[in-house]
Formats: sequence, C-alpha cells, structure tokens
Amino acid sequence: MSRTESIPYEDHCKWFANRHDLGFSVFILDFQQQPIGVITFREGATADILVPTMYLVPARHNSGLGLALEWFMLKRAFAFETCDIVAGEAYPDNPVMKLHAYFQFSTATLNDQLLKVWITREKYYEIKDEKFQELFKH
Repeated sequence: MSRTESIPYEDHCKWFANRHDLGFSVFILDFQQQPIGVITFREGATADILVPTMYLVPARHNSGLGLALEWFMLKRAFAFETCDIVAGEAYPDNPVMKLHAYFQFSTATLNDQLLKVWITREKYYEIKDEKFQELFKH
C-alpha cells in the first residue's frame, strides 16, 4: 500500500520502536552516501511468508534505483531460510506495481481497491540470474 501525506516524526519514532518487539527486520539503504530508501520485513500469516514494505525517497523516483531496491528486497527476503513466499498488498496504481510486474510477481484482486501480490522462492530462483544481468550488467 502507499500513503502520500506526510507522517509526523513522532509517529515514525513510535513505529520504529514497535518493530523491535514484532520480529521485524529493517534495512536503511544509501546510494552515494545519501539515504535512498527503507525495506522492512515481517512474518506473514505463516512462518514461510515474509511481508515486505519498501520506500524510495521521492527525489530518487524514476532514477532506476527502485529496480535495485526491489532486487535487493527479494534477494534479502529469500536469504531467510524459512521464507518460501514474499507477499503483500498494494493499490493497483501504486508505482511499486511496475516493479512487481518486472520481477514477475503474481497478482489477485482482493477487493475494489487492493491487490494481493506475491512471488515464490521457486519463481525467484527461476528469474534471479536473468534479472541480475539486466540490472547490473555494467
């Protein structure tokens, strides 16, 4: 999912403090010594499902770094031995849906507003080498 309104700093602090108690993994990413985004993981309905969130700073939108962020998220998620599925929910017009399509996520309609999105470990291993070559061929 996605929000466009500003989130007060105090709310960020509360959110981050709660993550330590909920089995979250948090990655803060930088590029050229500047923060560019955040990836979090939490356990899904069962231990074999990880639910990620990704945030790319607006100044880096349309820079190609979203693809790298998604690639890192998948690589990191499937490094967890128990993870067989990366899944979440998104609005159809969320820009992350373009990234999910590139990485061949499956989708299903949940309701009028939301899609369920997921990729299996099997699918990831099927596409990861090809996508790595496309993204990092330099």
